[in-house]
Amino acid sequence: MIKIYWKIDLDEYLKLDKKIDYMSEQYPDMIDVTGDLTIEINNETFFMEPYFPVIEFIRTLEKWDKINNMAYNCIETEDNPLISFIKA
Repeated sequence: MIKIYWKIDLDEYLKLDKKIDYMSEQYPDMIDVTGDLTIEINNETFFMEPYFPVIEFIRTLEKWDKINNMAYNCIETEDNPLISFIKA
């Protein structure tokens, strides 16, 4: 079982100069909201990262059809895919 947890610092979010909508599809808006991200697989930590672009990752998950492999490529790093789920 895969469990994904994220926590966004609401105070930091409210300090942003512009309102960033969860539905945003635009960069850099999508990566401006960061938070702590934890992914657990079978109750063991698979991935844990602070200051992670949570909205960008959530939007990738929403587009994933859960049938094919999923690769999350973050525009802030050259080490991509940053997270991938590959059907064995």
